[in-house]
Amino acid sequence: MTALRLAMCVAVGLGTAAMTGGCEDKKPNQPNPQTGGGGGTQGDKAMKQAQGVAAGVTAGSGTPANVGEAAKTTVDAAKPKVDAAKTTIDDAGTGAGEMMASPVAMAKPMLTKLQDAINGGKLDEAKGYLDKLKSMRDKLPADMQKQYDTLLGLYNSEKAKAAAGANK
Repeated sequence: MTALRLAMCVAVGLGTAAMTGGCEDKKPNQPNPQTGGGGGTQGDKAMKQAQGVAAGVTAGSGTPANVGEAAKTTVDAAKPKVDAAKTTIDDAGTGAGEMMASPVAMAKPMLTKLQDAINGGKLDEAKGYLDKLKSMRDKLPADMQKQYDTLLGLYNSEKAKAAAGANK
């Protein structure tokens, strides 16, 4: 009876994990395996394998050693999909955090780096910061817009000095 419970728990847990792990490479017009549609997905295959393990135990053909081996095989088969799903979730979380960052929070360090680049004569680096800040300028508060405008003027002045120095 304990072997049956173990097999059922493993089968249900791995079947669920495999079903959710098989969705990352889904094509646009395919049915969703989580809503009962479609066949042949990794989740369906893992679920059928897990159900086979459970059926073998209920029929009395599985000894505890066989059940353990079948459960291990099921776990090993589902592990790559579970790992891939974890990676996808981690990557999505990182991207979401970057998108959720406010323009003000992103602009503050860029304004400081822009000023440092201009003061250090690194005009190419400053140009990169100016371009990024220009795209978010309208979303910034008035004081930060004024700081951007001041630094843009300073950049243009330094750029003109550099050009004049090169022409001599």
